[in-house]
Amino acid sequence: MVSWNTNANRYTYRGFGSCAKTRKMRIWCFPVHRHWNGISATWHSHTGYEIRQGPNVTKRVDTGGSTISGGNENTYKINCKLELDGTFWMRVKVETAPFHL
Repeated sequence: MVSWNTNANRYTYRGFGSCAKTRKMRIWCFPVHRHWNGISATWHSHTGYEIRQGPNVTKRVDTGGSTISGGNENTYKINCKLELDGTFWMRVKVETAPFHL
């Protein structure tokens, strides 16, 4: 989930996952961006990934929210990875649609 404040050039992101059965789950979310003005066409971060990590829980996991600044010259998206039962091979990657501030 992403929400943003256009006037302040800030956005808040959080990730969550749930399962009908009792499972051990953990979730990581991090923002990336690319520049509109042609400086970089690849998704990246200048300050390293700001990762919000949720705890290992059963049935539902939530990272909580993190708010960071951005600029109007960029396109953003949030990547999340959900891990089930502590198994690396059962990770699922989900990302938001690209958005602008």
